[in-house]
Amino acid sequence: TVNYPPKQKYFIYGDSTRTIMSHVISKLPDFQHTVTLAKRPPFLTEKMLEQGVMAEVEQIEGSPLEVDGKVIAPLQRSCYEISFKGERSTTFHTSIDIK
Repeated sequence: TVNYPPKQKYFIYGDSTRTIMSHVISKLPDFQHTVTLAKRPPFLTEKMLEQGVMAEVEQIEGSPLEVDGKVIAPLQRSCYEISFKGERSTTFHTSIDIK
């Protein structure tokens, strides 16, 4: 049996001109969601951004958000705390701003 992760997972990627964050689907029901970040998160190097990293959104539970029986994207604010593994497998905690 596949379970939802404890926190929502997003894949962060991009280049020197943009940083994108896409939701990682884990099981049905789930949702597709992609946002553009205002800037590259601190501690995320340009090389890591080009390769992409998996991040957890700290304040958002892993199961989908349902409103009136419909699954909706849970990122309803413009700022969130995330964590991700950086170079040498160090875990970083930082904030992101969504455009």
